[in-house]
Amino acid sequence: MSTTARFVAAAAACLTLGLAACSAEVSVSTGPQIEQGELEKQLLASVTAEVGQRPKDLTCPGDVDAEKGARTECTLVAPDGTAAPVSVTVTRVDADSGDFGVDWEVGQPESATADS
Repeated sequence: MSTTARFVAAAAACLTLGLAACSAEVSVSTGPQIEQGELEKQLLASVTAEVGQRPKDLTCPGDVDAEKGARTECTLVAPDGTAAPVSVTVTRVDADSGDFGVDWEVGQPESATADS
């Protein structure tokens, strides 16, 4: 199985098994938006911890509304360069402390390699 397939399969497995590690709890000072850089940093840490391997890159398109249910789609790049979408949903926001939580789900790779 290729590195990409293992990486994406491991990320997807946490969703199939319903593991709580697919959530990230973050403490930052936010206003009405969760800053793109903070979201990327915390999402990268959560994905790395769950999958056991650090993605080559993980980017989000911009800030996301700091409200429960807000969604964005980020892009994860596996170590071999294969990209996959990551759907992110805000699950909790504490306006007083700036804490927020997100759930994430890795989708199908945008391009796959046929390593064996």
